Amino acid sequence: KAYFFGNYESFRPRGNELATFRTLTEAERARAAPSVQALVGLYPHSPIGSRIVTQGVPRTVNQHTYMFRTDLLLTPRQTLMLRTNYTDGVTDSDAIGNTVKSRVEIHNQTRSVAAHHTYAFRPSTLNELRLGYSRQTEDDTFIDSPFLGNPAVNGDIGFMIVPGLSPAGPLSFLGRQNFQNTYQLTDDLSMMRG
Repeated sequence: KAYFFGNYESFRPRGNELATFRTLTEAERARAAPSVQALVGLYPHSPIGSRIVTQGVPRTVNQHTYMFRTDLLLTPRQTLMLRTNYTDGVTDSDAIGNTVKSRVEIHNQTRSVAAHHTYAFRPSTLNELRLGYSRQTEDDTFIDSPFLGNPAVNGDIGFMIVPGLSPAGPLSFLGRQNFQNTYQLTDDLSMMRG
């Protein structure tokens, strides 16, 4: 006998998240030297003239999960279960950690395959063998240029901290290209006596 199962899930939230920035006043913008005007322009304007601005920044997620499983009755004493799972998610995020000019697309994937074999040698003895493999990947893509301002004037500035202002540029942990493979093998033998 054979049994088959399948499942698909989609997760696609849309909307804005609140981010709070420390910015410049209009008077400070007017006094900025021409060589830093491109950097000053990274910071949002305050509609009320405050140095603290809270505004919505867009965030979208597209995540899809697929699962397939089959259960096989090989013999009256043996069964085999096979399962595979795949999740693919892309998140478009801006202002991560309340930083300005830090829009990044974060792409995560998870793949897994598992097999579970059971064999009853006799009514009192059962062996269970499990095999598994999974792979996780992270891949970040900068939507905005990772360099701030005008490189011809300011040079290659990737991250900027100015006292009194929010940090600018992508955070140091972004730009990842990671992967991790996990292999599993277990075997359990159960015996009942008495």
